[in-house]
Amino acid sequence: MNTAGLEDIRRWHRRNAEVVRSLAEASAGDSAEDGGAALAAFFDGPALELEGHLDLEEREVFPLVAQLLRHDTGILDSLRAEHETIRLLLGLLRSSREAPGGPSRNDALSALNDLALLLASHFHKEDDLVNPLLARLLLERPS
Repeated sequence: MNTAGLEDIRRWHRRNAEVVRSLAEASAGDSAEDGGAALAAFFDGPALELEGHLDLEEREVFPLVAQLLRHDTGILDSLRAEHETIRLLLGLLRSSREAPGGPSRNDALSALNDLALLLASHFHKEDDLVNPLLARLLLERPS
């Protein structure tokens, strides 16, 4: 990973936070069909990207940041817990879409809103706390 990769992460955060906000707004509309179509579109692309992004952070970004933090891993523990919550919300949304007896429309809407709020906060933490640490580490590394 390099500093250009950090900017890619920031752009990804902004784009996908907006996707989730738009999805929550579309799904909150009066038409269940419109909401279902929006949810289907989400799972056909952005949700898969999001899951890959979480895996990449846990595999590559967090270990690098842990090197800098050494004993103070509270922020990484918090971000990992948020990743688990994101995965749980995605699972709830998937089950509301795939299973006839799955969560109700209201539960799905609530999960969408929770996901949108969590992602906005989560991406903000990563952009403001984790990415500067990672940038510092990358700049200090010998080429």
